[in-house]
Amino acid sequence: MTRFSLGYIGGGAVVPPKGMANGALLEEDTIGNIDPALPAFTAGQYALLFASASHTVDAAVPAFTAPAGWTAILNGASSGGSGEGIFRFWKERLAIYGKRLQAGDAAPNVAVGWSGVGGAGGFAFIRRAGFVRTYDNVNLAVPFESAALGQNIEADETVTGITIGGRAILDSGRLAIVALGWSGTGNSVGPASEWDAVPGGPTDNLNVDERIFRVAGTTPTQSKPFTVPIGVTTAVVRAELSLVPA
Repeated sequence: MTRFSLGYIGGGAVVPPKGMANGALLEEDTIGNIDPALPAFTAGQYALLFASASHTVDAAVPAFTAPAGWTAILNGASSGGSGEGIFRFWKERLAIYGKRLQAGDAAPNVAVGWSGVGGAGGFAFIRRAGFVRTYDNVNLAVPFESAALGQNIEADETVTGITIGGRAILDSGRLAIVALGWSGTGNSVGPASEWDAVPGGPTDNLNVDERIFRVAGTTPTQSKPFTVPIGVTTAVVRAELSLVPA
């Protein structure tokens, strides 16, 4: 459950953005596109689409094409690996797209390019996942602050505060969002301190957390340890952004 509170800037009450609903999670172990359903929504709400695709083949990282009408906010890739057999190669792409929803909007479709993966048959781990989350009270003219990406090939991922565009979030009332995508089967994500897990997650390779910043300049710690197969490293992409109040 996303926490909700008031922050104060210059003496005026600021109502932070608030997560409202999640569409059904798309999670498949086959080659294909990422086309999760939209949740029930009200026209004028802001929506974020979280998309992750990964594999363990000696081939290119999956490529994404943004859905029509959606703004690409973040799109990052990571690759590497040190295991054996199907765990030798690790490829991960994570992207976040945003949109002001309007009556009649259809479900988004992220076209995914799987170059070189199709001939792997059953000798590789393949995963595509995604979901849409709606938000109220977002500044639709400037919905998000400049966002940040991090790529890592390691067993543990720790976020020691949110820095957006080279600076910590300075204003209270922002809703900070951290998404993690990673490659590999059997991996899991540990709990995050001081953060709220978005309902419906984590999945096997996509995790999203949110936190309202109540005090200007606060930089809470988020620790997300990975559990991975012995003797293996994985490809990790981290995406951070903050939604701006209306």
